[in-house]
Amino acid sequence: MDYGPAPVAQLCLLVSADEGLVRIPLPARRRLTFGRAARCDVPLSDVSVSREHAALHIGQGAPPKLFVEDLRSANGTRVLGYKLDPRQKFPLPLGAVFDLASTTLLVHERRKLPQPKALRSPRGPRPIAVDPHSQRLLALLDVLGPSTLDVLVIGETGTGKRTYAHALVARSARAKKPLVTVDSGTLDLAQLQAAREEAGTGTLLFERVDELPRELYAKVLGPHRGGPRRLFTARAEGLRLASTMAGFSVALPPLRARRDDIVPLAELFIGRSAKQLQERTPRLSEQAKNALTRHEWPRNARELEGVMDRAVLDADGAVWIDLEHLRLPRYE
Repeated sequence: MDYGPAPVAQLCLLVSADEGLVRIPLPARRRLTFGRAARCDVPLSDVSVSREHAALHIGQGAPPKLFVEDLRSANGTRVLGYKLDPRQKFPLPLGAVFDLASTTLLVHERRKLPQPKALRSPRGPRPIAVDPHSQRLLALLDVLGPSTLDVLVIGETGTGKRTYAHALVARSARAKKPLVTVDSGTLDLAQLQAAREEAGTGTLLFERVDELPRELYAKVLGPHRGGPRRLFTARAEGLRLASTMAGFSVALPPLRARRDDIVPLAELFIGRSAKQLQERTPRLSEQAKNALTRHEWPRNARELEGVMDRAVLDADGAVWIDLEHLRLPRYE
């Protein structure tokens, strides 16, 4: 496939779609169009993408300033979960994930992102990924994991930010080195220094970095050399934080936006709970599955886990978990 003139120095596009992960050198143009039409600078095969879906504006500077513009697409353009208005031109932090309908993309500096390496049986949890959006984010793990750069994972409470961060570590060269987690909301300078020393050349995970005290911003989010790799999770202000980082940013969608993951997650939680109670693992009835899938889950997977733990207790060794065990609102 021809993508036009010589690529812009150091910039590359990472595309995660149903057919897998693809790297595309960015053409040497200051405005690039994306869509299904052959005339687009970056043609995409995703049928949910409009013929002319969005444009990427590449400004001057090192690194260059990037802007994404939605070209009145049918299925929308999102930057780290934020949906753009038609014709809105929105700042795109370098390394931040953006979505064109059902295709996930990321612009990065080519020299800073290594080719993915096959890792045997990575340690740690593997996120549930049945929903297509989840699968596209899971595919990024094998590319972002081996990198040494910072990664910010954004999402609502209970979306699995910690699980995704742990999966990044499992796919890195530091998988067998210390992983130290700190609560950014209660962090002070002495705790920060102690955590860095404990992590050594491993990984330092800053949870709730959106609640970090202002006086520690420069020390936690500023440039660093050597020492542990830094991972961050945030519930809010993700776009602002992403613009201050020299790394990658990923937004995890809420559970209500990836409903194909709900039943597999529920079955995972049922298995865990039954094992802890030393009981046989009950199965979900079709009515229970339908109710779980239709529920909005405002607290995401964390709420689902609590519901399933209670349901296993209520089932009390029964073969099936049914509606009465879920205690969810009834739907018409």
